[in-house]
Amino acid sequence: MRWIVGLDLLDLSHGAMRFAAWIHRHAPAERFSGVHVLTPQPLRMSLSDKTEEEFREWVLGLAKGAVDELGVDVDVDEVSVIEADTGEEGLTEALTVKGGSALVIGRKAPASDDDAVVRLGAVARRLLRQMPAPIAVVPPDLDEELPPGPVVLATDLGPSSEAALIFAKLFAETVGRELVVVHAVTVQNTLQVYVAPNAWDRAHLEAGERGQAELATWLDAHQLSARALVVSGPTGNGILAACERENACVVIAGSRRLSLVDRIFSSSVGGSLAAMASIPVIMIPPESPAEASKVS
Repeated sequence: MRWIVGLDLLDLSHGAMRFAAWIHRHAPAERFSGVHVLTPQPLRMSLSDKTEEEFREWVLGLAKGAVDELGVDVDVDEVSVIEADTGEEGLTEALTVKGGSALVIGRKAPASDDDAVVRLGAVARRLLRQMPAPIAVVPPDLDEELPPGPVVLATDLGPSSEAALIFAKLFAETVGRELVVVHAVTVQNTLQVYVAPNAWDRAHLEAGERGQAELATWLDAHQLSARALVVSGPTGNGILAACERENACVVIAGSRRLSLVDRIFSSSVGGSLAAMASIPVIMIPPESPAEASKVS
């Protein structure tokens, strides 16, 4: 499988390159291409004494230098510059031109900055809406060695988790980690003021039991014997807390491809995970092509 690693020439893509290096250490057969997208900027050309071709070659040199200077142990077959109107268009084009199966992109906010208001950059947000392929979103300050725990599949037990399950099983096998399935159940907090404390506790207990039964049915339907956990609370927080307890190395989730309007009325759990997690989050399109699902 070929991973397209987005290079922004800043430290935002350092985590993406470290994640690529981690995959390479655990799965040497995986392939990687580094891509920097050059977008139209009239001011850039007016301030430069280079021709367009000279400027492109100069940027290519910067991109190659950025990979070399980071010093990560990853076999990048090629570093290239693609010209496009937007970053997401260029990276999507790279999937086709380079024969890529998945993208690896950096996140705006470091994992160490809990107070950052903007956590995903504009390109990352638009890519997560379009989902042209599986997309790994990585914090810029990711450590070179990921936690020693499992690959976590976060599932809502719905159709969006089908392709994610296929990808997660293959990815966990490829990198040699256990696969753990996590399902979150929630009870609306607004109900708490209307019911007695013992009834509220009972509602939580019943929701957890119902979630356990539904998850067991889902696992059985998919003939999956992986360890499974049911967590409670806000979905994103519950999944991230489970990842922390398990020392998870990666979390994988399915995307519902919510539009901008849809996101106003229905939050994207995957987007929240990608924005907040301290580990890489791989989002999977609901209908991932067969080739994109083949991790090895």
